[in-house]
Amino acid sequence: MKKIICIALFLFSSMYLYAAEGKNPDEIRASIGKAFSNMPVGEIRESEISGLFEIETGNNIIYSDGKYLMMGHMFDFLGKDLTQEKINSLMAKKVSEIDKALAIKIGNGKKEVIEFTDPECPYCLKAEEFFKGADVTRLLLFMPLPFHKNAERLAIHILCSSTPAAEYQKVLKEVSAGNADNFKTNSCNAGKEHLKKMVETAQSIGVRGTPFFIIEGKAVSGAEPAIQQMIK
Repeated sequence: MKKIICIALFLFSSMYLYAAEGKNPDEIRASIGKAFSNMPVGEIRESEISGLFEIETGNNIIYSDGKYLMMGHMFDFLGKDLTQEKINSLMAKKVSEIDKALAIKIGNGKKEVIEFTDPECPYCLKAEEFFKGADVTRLLLFMPLPFHKNAERLAIHILCSSTPAAEYQKVLKEVSAGNADNFKTNSCNAGKEHLKKMVETAQSIGVRGTPFFIIEGKAVSGAEPAIQQMIK
């Protein structure tokens, strides 16, 4: 049975409304096609709120009640971002599009973890703790965030190294110690091109922040404690 609003609270952040017409998936799809011909529309299905449909569009989820389009995130009373969970599932389905040869391989364990990370990201450092002693194979791809001033420089330095996995661990120790600003780095054209391809990969599947993980076909945003259970 669907949750009802009096039991769970659903909030839409950054909500925008657009007129639409249609009260079933086919009618909604047709209405979107007329109003927004360039908008890709994937699967349309009922959401957690009765009468409200969720619509896959590219790497995003939007909503419609048959009259309006609503863009924003839906939360329950426990603060769970229901929309982001659906977006993560969409992104996990695109794992086949990832060129694993681009990744830095760490470990040789039973479970494979694809990880989009930023060498200066504090949440990425926190997530590192989850993998200590874990029987996993980690495939790291960098996506330096623009507000981390040293991230791109550090990522290129790691990719220029002949032993990138070891250099990655070294860089993380320096960042953790607060030495990112003064850490001496190397740069090379091959490293820059390698990083460019990593970032393009992240963008193609819709990664917007770090860390982001795909573990056994399931996507996780952030340094979530649930990761520890997923990699056991």
